[in-house]
Order: sequence, then structure tokens, then C-alpha cells
Amino acid sequence: TFPMLAGFAYLSEEIIYVLLGEKWLSMHSYFRFFSIICMLSTIGQMSTSFFLSQGKAHLHLKLNLFTQSVKIAFLLIGVNWGASGVLLAFACATILSFSSTIYLLSKFLSFRLMDLIKTFAKTVFITITMIVLLFSINIATSIDGSLLTLIINSSAGFIIYITLNFLLKNKPFFELNKLFLSKFLRNSRTKAT
Repeated sequence: TFPMLAGFAYLSEEIIYVLLGEKWLSMHSYFRFFSIICMLSTIGQMSTSFFLSQGKAHLHLKLNLFTQSVKIAFLLIGVNWGASGVLLAFACATILSFSSTIYLLSKFLSFRLMDLIKTFAKTVFITITMIVLLFSINIATSIDGSLLTLIINSSAGFIIYITLNFLLKNKPFFELNKLFLSKFLRNSRTKAT
């Protein structure tokens, strides 16, 4: 999700223009903001599988009750300052929710924050490098047209991301591919029989 959300943030204007039209272009900054802040959410959402697989659904429920209550409280406060207040409230609530989820998981799995950072370091580095390279390509080529920009950047981003993962031997990337391929092959065999 990191490269996809980073791509959404980077190409927010083009995505809004192509999908919704020129009238909605002012929304691109909100789209960019939510794309960036949701990167944290995707990490925190992995906790659901852990809690359910370990028979700790009750802890997951308690955590969700806490985090959702915090989000509602922050949003009720933020709404007093309009759209900017809601965005700031959402960001603060997401960070607090992420932090509490990671804290609880670290207690059960006995890992340190540094372990988590090391796990995601290559993926984050590759994602940032992909965006920098896309930015360089856009400056060098000066592509005209939102749809063409979107198509070229999406294709180039995909190729850059895959290539960098192979060059840097990003272990989570290979594990995800292996998992995806095993599921895909199993579904293909099931449909064939």
C-alpha cells in the first residue's frame, strides 16, 4: 500500500481531474493529505489479523472502542475550525490510534519500535526513491495532459518500484509476492476442477 498511497499523493491533481473533473481540483490537497496519513493506518490495520488469530478478539474490540472514541472526540473538536480543523483532528487521531495499536502489539509480540522501523525501512526508502524518480521524469519530459501524465507515471512508478525491490532484495516484497502467488495458484486450481 505504501507505493500506491504515495502515488495517489503525488498524482492527486491528475487523479482528481481525470476521475472527477476540473470542478473538483481544489480537493486534490485533501486527497493528498488522506493518502499520506493513511500510510500509518495500513500498518495499524495489520493488528486485526494478529488479535483474531491469537484468540484475542476481546482485546481488539477494546482497542477499537478506544481508538474510535478518540477519533470521534478529535473530529468533534476539529469540526469547529472547518475543513483544516477536521484534517488536523483526523491526523492526530490516526497517529494516536496507530501509536496505541503498535504499543499493544509490541507487548504481545515482544518487539521494539526500532524493530518495526527496520522492517519497513527498505519499503519506505524504495517508495520515496520511486517518487523522486517520478518527479525527475516529469521535469525531464514535461508531459502535457492529466490522463497521459497519470498513465505514464503509474506505469513508470510500477516498473521503478518492482525494479528497486529486486535490486535491494526487499524481503517483505518477496514474501508478499510468494503469498499472492500461492493464493492465486490455489484459486486457479480450484476453478479448473
